[in-house]
Amino acid sequence: MAAAVKKRLRIFAGPNGSGKSTITKIVLMNEVLPDSVRCLDIEDSSRSRLSDDQVWQMIIEMVGVTNSSAFQVLEDKSKRMVLKELKDKGASYRQLERLTGVGRGLIQKL
Repeated sequence: MAAAVKKRLRIFAGPNGSGKSTITKIVLMNEVLPDSVRCLDIEDSSRSRLSDDQVWQMIIEMVGVTNSSAFQVLEDKSKRMVLKELKDKGASYRQLERLTGVGRGLIQKL
């Protein structure tokens, strides 16, 4: 008679940025997590968010506008370029929507 395979269900829960994805990757790769590292201690610095002030400063440097009304009248090509670059640098969809007045659906399609 074959030995029964023991199945496990692991659930990782926690707020955004708490390390759930990192722990999941480690578990799936069967790596041993050091005793000194707790789930909430793992931080993915590549996904840090920009502050609203940082985003506006970048918009000002890129296209020279200082408010959402001025941003909305820019050429579509310029708006897309700025939004894509800000997304790549860590600005969230909702943050970009709130600051620029551009719909989140359009931002997500970039």
